[in-house]
Amino acid sequence: MELRRYLNVLRRRWLLLLASTLCGVVAAYLTLPSGNTYTAETTIYVGYRQFGGAGALSADQTNGVQQVARTFAVMIASEPIARDAVQRTGIDASSAQVANRTTAAVIPGTSLIRITYHDADPSRARALANAISDALVEKVQTFEPGSVGDEGEVPILPAYVFARADLPVVPEGNGAIGRLLTGAVFGFVLAAAVAFLLDYLDITPRSSDDLERHIGLPVLGAIPELPSSTASRAMGRVRAPGEREPADA
Repeated sequence: MELRRYLNVLRRRWLLLLASTLCGVVAAYLTLPSGNTYTAETTIYVGYRQFGGAGALSADQTNGVQQVARTFAVMIASEPIARDAVQRTGIDASSAQVANRTTAAVIPGTSLIRITYHDADPSRARALANAISDALVEKVQTFEPGSVGDEGEVPILPAYVFARADLPVVPEGNGAIGRLLTGAVFGFVLAAAVAFLLDYLDITPRSSDDLERHIGLPVLGAIPELPSSTASRAMGRVRAPGEREPADA
């Protein structure tokens, strides 16, 4: 019974629901990012030979490598690294903008750090992604010097660029469908909440259930509401006292 009542409330406020849902969709459409965005990706390897030889690492050493990788990941998306990357490329951008467009995360179960840079220009995205990687490796090398080693050997460097960024050719999706659906759902939920609030504040009984709920007494009977045409015909058949029926022709 309560579910039927809720559906009746929504049906009475269908115009409000429709208008609010459309407003949510329009608002989501207006907030969609303009233009295409390209993502360039590089990978940094965090060396581990400085933790004690080329053999298998102990559990503590493995945790140490992962801790170092997480520390490097935090350093990558910082303004000092971004400032060095801007100076290397000569691109007209602030260090804050470059840092905000940079993300870095350790690949689970490895000592590799994936760096991604987002930009509207694919060439600029590649250049800055590679510059950020180079800036980190150079800065870390000043803190923890090491050596690259011979070809085919694992380097002793605390970090080095494992894979450089290629030129991105396919733009990222802007998530238009998800944003529009989210806007529609938000608009519908907001309108439904307003409809239920208005129904809660309205004490006018609209059915026998509402009347029972307000007065706390059972309804023994109800007089049905007749359509206007039926009511008019019924009123036309009512005669005044003493009035005779019309004679048949």
